[in-house]
Amino acid sequence: MSLTRLTLRQLEAFSAVANHSGFAHAAQSMGLSSSAVSQLVAELEASLGFRLFDRHTRRVDLSSAGREFLGMVQSVLHHVRQAESAAADIRD
Repeated sequence: MSLTRLTLRQLEAFSAVANHSGFAHAAQSMGLSSSAVSQLVAELEASLGFRLFDRHTRRVDLSSAGREFLGMVQSVLHHVRQAESAAADIRD
């Protein structure tokens, strides 16, 4: 699998849905529509080749693979935020 298939936006959407336990609140926190967040997560799942969430009528739960993947994603996003902060410090 090529890393270029994954985007930070997809990882952010996955993390937001996991943290908010749903697409609507995740979308609101990201300033996107629920359908945009759903599309980002669907694209990520297609690239990874496994489901991240078990979808129910009114809620979503992390799948076992999603639980395992979430920690790594949160670590990546944390490091990206640190890099952005360092870049801002260098720029200023």
